[in-house]
Amino acid sequence: MPKKLDNFDFPHGGRKGIDFDWNSILDGGIWQLTQGADFKEDPKTFVGAASRQANQRNLRVKRLIEGKVLTLQAVPKGTNDSEPEPEPEPEPVAAATTTRRRSGK
Repeated sequence: MPKKLDNFDFPHGGRKGIDFDWNSILDGGIWQLTQGADFKEDPKTFVGAASRQANQRNLRVKRLIEGKVLTLQAVPKGTNDSEPEPEPEPEPVAAATTTRRRSGK
């Protein structure tokens, strides 16, 4: 059974967020980052942090992780990549009129 403590002295240096220029990376551009060169965290951890930052800005993150390479783009919430862009409505066509020719009978 778990034991409840009355107090505990936690060591200093608890969890610190990822220090990154989120305003730049969430500007809507398509960014390719490499673990080790651009960020030190695991790519999935970095994507999680980017998603939380995007959510605070009413955005969402599109991403692809390929090994140590991460490609991402911030887009407005509600943007759905699976729905194609609507096609423009065709111009209305005037109704064709037909006339019957009478035979000379």
